[in-house]
Amino acid sequence: MTTPRENVLLAAFGCEPGRGSEAAIGWKNACAIARHRPVWILTHPRHREPLDKGIAEWNRDASVMPMHVRYVDVVRPLRSWADSKAFGFNIHYYAWVKAAAREALKLHREVGFSVAQHVSLSRWWMPSPAAVLASRGVPFVWGPVGAGEVMPLAYRGGIGLGGHMKEISRWLARETFRLDPG
Repeated sequence: MTTPRENVLLAAFGCEPGRGSEAAIGWKNACAIARHRPVWILTHPRHREPLDKGIAEWNRDASVMPMHVRYVDVVRPLRSWADSKAFGFNIHYYAWVKAAAREALKLHREVGFSVAQHVSLSRWWMPSPAAVLASRGVPFVWGPVGAGEVMPLAYRGGIGLGGHMKEISRWLARETFRLDPG
């Protein structure tokens, strides 16, 4: 059995072996941590089948620490928004963050963590579900972080109306969601 000083909570909306982009960031960070400490991953259920297989394979290796996973979903009306663009996806992701934060608190009461890290989907302008543990004295690591960019006005000349709408939507989402303190 591990002690709370050894356990790591990893918030990774995307976490899947064999994939690229956000899912790869989540999986590769989980593997890096689990080489030294037991890790509990909070992720979206869209990764369930490949992630369960990857974790089972990982946990057969006695030379590494175990990985555990908790799948966090959003309320049914917002589930279809996961595949939408821009603002709809941001609403879905924000709802996931809030549900994952509740799960992080519950899991901390059960397991206890020495550190919490957020690696995927990282946006500096949205809260992290792992950050909720900072108020419980758990150190919080934020990152890698990105996705706060807005295209400078000088570069927008050739992007067309759709591109301008996307930039306005990104700016509006960023300015709205960054007001959330937690």
